Amino acid sequence: MGVRKKVSLGFVVIGLILFISGVIAIFEFSRMSRSVTVLITKNMNSINTARALMDISDDYNFDLLRHLGTDSVDILQNLPDKDSRFEDKLESIRESFTTISESSVADSIKMVYDNYIAVISESDTVWTRQYSERRTWYFTELQPVYYKLRSFINQLIELSQNELTLNSASLKDSFYRSIMPGVVSVGAGLVLILLFNYFINLYLISPVIRISKGIRSYRDMNKSYNVTIENDDELQDLNVQVKEIIDENKKMKKYISRSEAAGNHE
Repeated sequence: MGVRKKVSLGFVVIGLILFISGVIAIFEFSRMSRSVTVLITKNMNSINTARALMDISDDYNFDLLRHLGTDSVDILQNLPDKDSRFEDKLESIRESFTTISESSVADSIKMVYDNYIAVISESDTVWTRQYSERRTWYFTELQPVYYKLRSFINQLIELSQNELTLNSASLKDSFYRSIMPGVVSVGAGLVLILLFNYFINLYLISPVIRISKGIRSYRDMNKSYNVTIENDDELQDLNVQVKEIIDENKKMKKYISRSEAAGNHE
């Protein structure tokens, strides 16, 4: 193989390794980033929807609490059985769950919410009673169920927040894992560069230096040119041609010396 091909092949191998490792790093990061981003988006949606459920529950409770001391029945027009927001959001949030625990807590929320609705539905009758009876009903019947519902919603928010934290950490880890091929490729590239430098010195620079020293020794000290090159390339051909030229030069010098000696003898 020629010198040019050897050098070109060395650079091609180094460039190919760096290119492949870079493509792998980009592909791995993109793949992991997409998957983790989807999970994070689901976690955020779960948290936001759970907070919306909390707001809806608070609206029901606080409206009843504000009207507890009045005989007005206007509040009864906004009872949950006439508002499907809670159940719609609870069903939509199930698509965002990433763990079994979240689904389990959502089932508990649905069960407690049904109980919550059942208690609130008694308000039609309760509001026809005296304030003391309404107050007793609110604090003994409705409020415990309301607190229980809030507790389960808070559990769902906490679970989703924990998953968000874990998935965010996974995104960070995926970044480091994705750059590992790049780090490995840089390390491999450095090793290849060192090896390439070694072989360039061994098979290119060193032979050229030896040829140069052999020529200088012949020119300055008239030493025989005995440089040998083991490479099967242009440098070996160059060394053979230099040796032939030097041998021809030596023969020419001898011929000129004999001719001059013969002329002087005559």
